Amino acid sequence: MSAEQIKQALDPDTLARLASQHGLSVESLCQQLAAHLPKAIDHLTPDGAAPDSDDTAADSEDR
Repeated sequence: MSAEQIKQALDPDTLARLASQHGLSVESLCQQLAAHLPKAIDHLTPDGAAPDSDDTAADSEDR
C-alpha cells in the first residue's frame, strides 16, 4: 500500500483533520498509514478472513 493510495481512498478533509490532530503533514500521515495499515489489517483478519461479529465484540471486551 502506498501513501498515494491512502490519499486516493480517503477524503482530503479527513486526512487534513487527522494530520492536524497528530501534528503531522498530510504526506507524513499518509506515509505512516501506508506503512502500518497492512499490519493492522493482517492482525485483525487472521487467515485472511474478517472475524465474526461475536469474535469482534469479545475481542473489544478484552481491552
